[in-house]
Amino acid sequence: MIERKAHKMVITLENVLPADAIALKKMFLYMQLLGHAGGSRWCSFYADGDGSFRPEVKIEYPIELPEVPEITGEVEYDKETRKLKNSPIHSDGDFAIDSDSIAWKIYHDDEN
Repeated sequence: MIERKAHKMVITLENVLPADAIALKKMFLYMQLLGHAGGSRWCSFYADGDGSFRPEVKIEYPIELPEVPEITGEVEYDKETRKLKNSPIHSDGDFAIDSDSIAWKIYHDDEN
């Protein structure tokens, strides 16, 4: 089991155009607002991979994080309902992840 303690996470994105940077900045600020307000909402970013969005991502975290292979965040889009299967969000995307399910796995599953 991993200790439930907050650390600093550094995410470096290279090869990001100004329009994508503005959208990402707005999303992260919204995430911060939700954290301060105690609100829960889905936050989305449209990754236009067939367009100009081709980021190179580097992530630094001070502790080794466990693998949680059973929670991938990948979901399937149902064209009839216009919803993601097994997900509460409405989108034509294919990734939606809630850290609560990961938290349960890494903080509590070893207790059983």
